[in-house]
Amino acid sequence: MGRRGANGTGARYWDWSLDWMDLASSSIWDSVTGFGGDGDSEGLETVGGGRCVTSGPFVDLRPILYNHTRVQHCLSRGFRDGDVVGHLPGTKFSPENIGSILRQRNYTAFLRKVERDLHNTLHTSINGDFKAMTAANDPLFFLHHVNLDRIWWRWQREDAKHRLFEYTGKHMYNSTKPASHTDMLMYGGFTKDVSVGAVLDTEGSVLCYTY
Repeated sequence: MGRRGANGTGARYWDWSLDWMDLASSSIWDSVTGFGGDGDSEGLETVGGGRCVTSGPFVDLRPILYNHTRVQHCLSRGFRDGDVVGHLPGTKFSPENIGSILRQRNYTAFLRKVERDLHNTLHTSINGDFKAMTAANDPLFFLHHVNLDRIWWRWQREDAKHRLFEYTGKHMYNSTKPASHTDMLMYGGFTKDVSVGAVLDTEGSVLCYTY
């Protein structure tokens, strides 16, 4: 499933709530129709506690960065649920927990639960490339984050009058300056820089998409 843009196209997302009872067996990991599976359990550890992915369309992918270090490596994953290797924790992705997140009354509480339960949990259980600031090395990163965006969009629409432009927190990671609608999203020349306030409404003139 995906979001719908003004030109009829959109980005796909992974709705984890459909797979929460056994995330590691989701069709998203299929070697033909999906993104390939876990790293080779018998292979050597590469980066982030992961091992080389040996199935799917990205077996020949060779990222050149891991966090801030230049190190060419295979696309790596290392499924882990606590001490259980090869498994992914699913409880936080259940429809019940997502419903609880959507019932949070303010942005601060909503963001805290999204980050802790949904965003970070998957990054720190898939491991490998997914565990680093360069997690976008793994193409699955984008499906994960588009779904996080969808959850935010759903929360906004529950009370659009009050929530659509609600935005708090820090200016950036480890910053003491508070976040503001005037903060700029800078894209290094890939596209035009825009303010945060201009993109809080996905159906506004800048983004122009819905789910």
